[in-house]
Formats: sequence, C-alpha cells, structure tokens
Amino acid sequence: MACGGHDTEQMTIVDIPEDRQDGIEVFDSLFQYSHILKLQESEQSVLGNITKLKIYRKKVYVASNERKIVIFDDKGFFLSSIEHAGNANNEYISLSDFDIFNDTLFVLDGQKGNILKYDLEGNFLGSMNALMAYGIKKLPEGELLYTGFGKANNDGRVNSSLYLYREGKEPVGQHEFNKFLIGRRFANQYNPNCFISDGNEVFTHFPFDSKIYKIKSPFALAPVAEINIMDRDISVEDTKDRVDQLLDNTDVTRCIFSVTKWKDHMFFRYYKGDTLYNVLMSMDGDLLFVGILFSDSNGLSFVATAYETDEANQKLLSIVDASWIRSRAQRESSDNAEPSILQKINQEIGESNNPVLIFYTPLILHYVLIAVRSQMTAIHCVPLHKG
Repeated sequence: MACGGHDTEQMTIVDIPEDRQDGIEVFDSLFQYSHILKLQESEQSVLGNITKLKIYRKKVYVASNERKIVIFDDKGFFLSSIEHAGNANNEYISLSDFDIFNDTLFVLDGQKGNILKYDLEGNFLGSMNALMAYGIKKLPEGELLYTGFGKANNDGRVNSSLYLYREGKEPVGQHEFNKFLIGRRFANQYNPNCFISDGNEVFTHFPFDSKIYKIKSPFALAPVAEINIMDRDISVEDTKDRVDQLLDNTDVTRCIFSVTKWKDHMFFRYYKGDTLYNVLMSMDGDLLFVGILFSDSNGLSFVATAYETDEANQKLLSIVDASWIRSRAQRESSDNAEPSILQKINQEIGESNNPVLIFYTPLILHYVLIAVRSQMTAIHCVPLHKG
C-alpha cells in the first residue's frame, strides 16, 4: 500500500508485534541461497572479526579487528593489504571505519579523531583533524562523521550525533541528542552499520531513536520510516530519570543493526533482551518477515551482516565462522547420494579459518510478491512538512 504521492514527502510508521514469529519457510519465500565467497587465507590475509566490508570495482575490501584492510578479488583470492597502524602522521591508532570514493580510501581513526586519505595502493595522501567518532561516509559535499553520543560541547552549541566536514569550513552538526547520553556508545558483536547505502542514496539511524533518516543534500535529515519496538525513544527534553530508566532496562532495544536496503524494502536485526530478531519490511509498511532465525533451510548458520557495494544486484550477506561450518558438516548425515549444500561448502573452504561470506538473493526484486498483511501490523502515513 503506497502512502501517498511523490510530490509530498511521507513517513511510514510500523509497529513491530511482540508475539509474531515467522518460520524458515517464510524466509525461504523471500530469500534464496545464492553462493559463498571463500576469502583466501594466507599469512597476510588472516582475518579476525570482520568490522566492515565493501565491494568496489569488483574488489572486496575487508576491515577486521586486525587493524588492516585486506583486499580480495571477486573470486576471493588475496590481492594485497593496507596496514598503517601506529602513531605517525600517516598512521592510525584505531581503524574505526573506512569508505572509498573516487578511488580514494578514507580511513577513520575514531580514537585519535582523525581522517586519513590513501590511494588504493595504500600510499598516504593526507589527513585532517576531526571528532572522535566510529562511522564515516564520504559524500560529494564532504566527509560525514557519525559520532553517536561521543561529543560534548562546552561552548553553547548543541550535542549532535552527525557532523559534516568540508574543506576550510566549520563542521556542521545534525541530530541533537539528550545531554544525559553524552559519552555512551551502544555496540554489539556485529558491525555498527552507521550508514545505509541504497544506490546513490544514503540513510542513517541512531540509538534510542525509532526513525530511519534519509541524508539529503547539502546536509539535512529527512525521516522516511519510524520503526516502533516498544517505548524506547529518548528525546532531547527527557529527564535523567527517564534516560536512566531506559538504560537500566535490559529488555529495551537500544538500536537496530545489520541494515540492508533495496529501494522499496529493508532488512534489519535488533535485540530485545538476549533475543535476536530479524525483520524484512517494505518501505510502505508491510512486515514480510519478523522472527528469530538461527539457521536457514540448508542448515547454514544465519548471521546477517551489512555490507556496501557499487554493484546493482545487492544481496543479503551472512558471515559465518569456518569452524562452525566444519563442525556442523561433520554432524550432518552423509547417507544421501548427493552431498548437501552445507557439505559442498565445507569441501570448498577446506582448512581455511577465514570467515565465510554467504550470499542470499532477495526474491522480492525478481517478482511481485503478494504479501498477506498481518492484522497485527499497524501502518500509518504521516505527511512531513517541508521547510
């Protein structure tokens, strides 16, 4: 159901039902296993926990907790690595995030508060001082930094979660946050996924804020969806008691993550307490999947992780430990004449310990899906006033 015409901006509000639990068969009707990418393991390409993955011009750039960016070709063969950890002017203490724009690599050192630029061979091009942050997105207008709640201003300015840096100009902030959240960061074992790319459009979201925002040129935030998961929003005006109450409640969802967007649909994950939920929704407000999903119908562990790509056919990505695949394949019965997909993957990865990239094709992009709307789903269309 469309929420209005194209001339007026609209925001869709979706209430996530607490008792909905879709099964594997629903997931299989929406996503289909496509292929894996085995990342070659060598002395130079050993990967730890993957914190960022970007496909750019048929090369796969992977950052991990090893403080380096490892580059593979589109078949998974190791090409090179870029590693400049250290205290020198051309080095970073922490590799918090990176982006690639016009063949230039932008590395965010969130601990030092620095943006470093390299060419794609790893040669240093320059740097600029910035805020301590943990997310970066290079736009034509400048460098966009996601600071979360990490910046406290003592000069009368508001505390903002997002800043735009432009050469020779003062940084501009957006999304004021409550002063009682200063210094807090909400992370999980998955990449923070501060920015969501969908073609040429960029979106963002924040902890304790139900809205998804489109970043509009030159620098403005336009809410396009509100995803209500319990009462979890913290406004600028909220008291310390209200903030502390939400922070102390372990059942409250802090943020969504692992967000992947395909024009009219969006996938994301969130925690409620210790339970991890997966959601696929349309940008019109239909909830196509809501549920806990530990593995797919092939027996593959499902660990959805956001990634960026310049390819038109973005897929859903799950990153799985190679050791888990080996262990699961050994327990699976081998009585069938034809090896299962799990066993084939196990044979393909061999003794490699690098994480395995498992890609799923979103079927919603290949045919018109007629979805039966649940009566539990509340959809509201809210016109946004321009100006």
